[in-house]
Amino acid sequence: MPKPVGGRTIAQRLKSGESLLDIIKSYETHNAKLASKKTEDMWFHEKLTRGNALHNLKKSGAQQGMFLVRESLNIKGSFVLSIIHNSEPQHFQINTSPHSGCFSIDNGPPFVGLDQLIAFYRGGCNGLPTSLTLSCVGYVLRPSLRQYGENTIVHQAIDEALDTATFRKILQNPKCPNLNIRNLSGRTPLHEACARGLNDLILELFKYGASIQTRDSEGSSALHLACRGNQPETCKILVKHCHAKPQDRRCGSGWVPLHEASYCGYQHCIETLLQQGAACHPRCVNGETPLDMARKRRHNKCIQVLERYQPPKPHFSAPNWLHSAVDRYKAVELLEHAGLGDGCFLVRISKRNPGQYVLTMSFDKNVFNYEIKNRENKWFYIDDGPLFTSLDYLVDYYCRFSDGLPCELSGPIPSVARNQLPAIPKPKPKPKMDERPPAPVPISHPPLPQKPTHVSNSHLPKPPTSTQHGYLPGAPNSASGLREIDPKHVVLGRELGQGEFGSVLMGVWTSPGSKSVPVALKTLHGEHINTGETEFQREAEVMMGLNHLCIVKLYGICRGETLMMVQELVAMGSALDYILDYPSEVGLADFKLWGAQIASGMNYLEEKGFVHRDLALRNILLASKQLVKISDFGLSRAVGAGSNYYKASAGGRWPVKWYAPESINYGTFSSNSDVWSYGVTLWEIFSKGDQPYGNMTGAQVIQYIEDSKRRLQQPEGCPDKVYKIMLQCWAYKDSERPTFRRLHHKFRSDPEYFNIKVPGHKE
Repeated sequence: MPKPVGGRTIAQRLKSGESLLDIIKSYETHNAKLASKKTEDMWFHEKLTRGNALHNLKKSGAQQGMFLVRESLNIKGSFVLSIIHNSEPQHFQINTSPHSGCFSIDNGPPFVGLDQLIAFYRGGCNGLPTSLTLSCVGYVLRPSLRQYGENTIVHQAIDEALDTATFRKILQNPKCPNLNIRNLSGRTPLHEACARGLNDLILELFKYGASIQTRDSEGSSALHLACRGNQPETCKILVKHCHAKPQDRRCGSGWVPLHEASYCGYQHCIETLLQQGAACHPRCVNGETPLDMARKRRHNKCIQVLERYQPPKPHFSAPNWLHSAVDRYKAVELLEHAGLGDGCFLVRISKRNPGQYVLTMSFDKNVFNYEIKNRENKWFYIDDGPLFTSLDYLVDYYCRFSDGLPCELSGPIPSVARNQLPAIPKPKPKPKMDERPPAPVPISHPPLPQKPTHVSNSHLPKPPTSTQHGYLPGAPNSASGLREIDPKHVVLGRELGQGEFGSVLMGVWTSPGSKSVPVALKTLHGEHINTGETEFQREAEVMMGLNHLCIVKLYGICRGETLMMVQELVAMGSALDYILDYPSEVGLADFKLWGAQIASGMNYLEEKGFVHRDLALRNILLASKQLVKISDFGLSRAVGAGSNYYKASAGGRWPVKWYAPESINYGTFSSNSDVWSYGVTLWEIFSKGDQPYGNMTGAQVIQYIEDSKRRLQQPEGCPDKVYKIMLQCWAYKDSERPTFRRLHHKFRSDPEYFNIKVPGHKE
């Protein structure tokens, strides 16, 4: 800690007769002098309208990459980055996380300070249309918005551990500085107090408005720092009295406070956090739990606490929320009957994946569905949330913490008595070949009565025949889960292209008792194992349940030296590349056929309750000139009946030129938004691979489509009937767009334009 202003401590100055107000003013004057000497660019502007921002940028020269950051007039505590690109202004909302106070643009990385965010985008575009260069001169950035701020009198008071009465007087003084300013070490007064266990001062800081969510320069919360400082009583106070969240993650690593305590070997902090309701097995970015960390560092006492921990008895037992015989449509009816209250919920068994559970809940009058995954027939979890040994404990946890859900679960919809619940359906046994079907899912309460339950296989691939296209001869089919393929049966070939997380290779798969079949292998490179495996596996799980002629077929997952998806090889590659490379080889008849087949495949997805989210010509593959296949399901997600859409909460830069207005503005996706993307894909086909909207930036495209009279122009040679369909797909209101079912019916019933029959295949 730097020396106090004036060379004397606060206590010494008060003892000498100096007034508290004069001491506060001396710190204020000292920091003002330091601020005046700063030579950094002054790009920050106080509350400024969009028009005034444009005026200031033009007045300063409006050069490429010139920028300013302005305080939003519409959203309290929010900011906007305004930049010049190709002589035009563009505006990007800087989001402030309500959980951490960190700043981010779209789904870019979070930053503790606005200065840190600007430094990042000055170093490169990183998803923006241009990197930041010259600043439009404004004011010095407020200390509370910096990664490293200044040493205030409150920091000095913490350093001296002043008595509570004097400390309270400082906080009550009108000249007291902002309590969320970080010092030169990147910590707020609350951070420093928590690291030292100054519990009385912590309560005073919280009482007078210090934010419990603000992070230090490294992204740690006050609760993280209390654990790192081995302050178990402070941990208890923060959770019980200051409403700190034990599931809050550290920026970057994803550590929760329990990770911090386990890494350091602080047994009593672990015990305190568990007593305050923390999940025992949360996972960080690389998938490690606190128990994994304690074992690695051989903290034996911590290992014992974590291994022996038994959560308290759940508030709601399974009959209060488990509905074994309810499908997603009936689940929506039950929630609607209950009034669609926030947090109203039930748990059901997936009809699409027998043996897997689904949490169905309502929030803001909409219905959301979350798959409850099961690992090693032992651990239950949702997305990247904590691991639980039973459904009961998982549900009880989310009744206390939202932790990624729209809100906490609060109102269970009771089921029938436990002895009347049907058995969890088990997949029929399959021959042991290259796959490992998942075992029945365990639950913590006594097993449900096992009654014979018919499992529909209508969603599974039919046994291959000599005339079927795209299925591996002799390959087994699993009733649920991912098919595992032995790496020794796969031979890698040349590279076909690059995917988001690795290469796409040509290969050959030889299944026991079957002939060798050419395949495409989508790989996950080692450097993406931690960050990309969840999305990679999600894409595989989406594809595994799909069975349609116009959708790329997934054979299974191969876990060798690298994780791979084994897919059918679609020989001619991307339809976009084919059109661009061989424009003379394709014509109107091909385009009509492709448009109809894509609509057929999307109709199938719509019926299955899936949205694609990335429908574009680049993701349409050619098996032949007479057969296209929809691919790249990395962004796909199931949606619940009743809401018919879901809201994105994660992801990278979005393909704005293919997105519907509601997807751009609100992050909501549905089959209706896929219809908009389908219209753009049709336009790409009939324009022979032209770039939609030319060289317009994403921001310009948004402005363009906001005007209902402005849409992509009819491509040369495109039939009027087809362009009329495109315009219908681009209706601004999603309810006014045709469904894929309607589009598919339209194409089937108009032989002049569409024919989706393929020689040797059923329609």
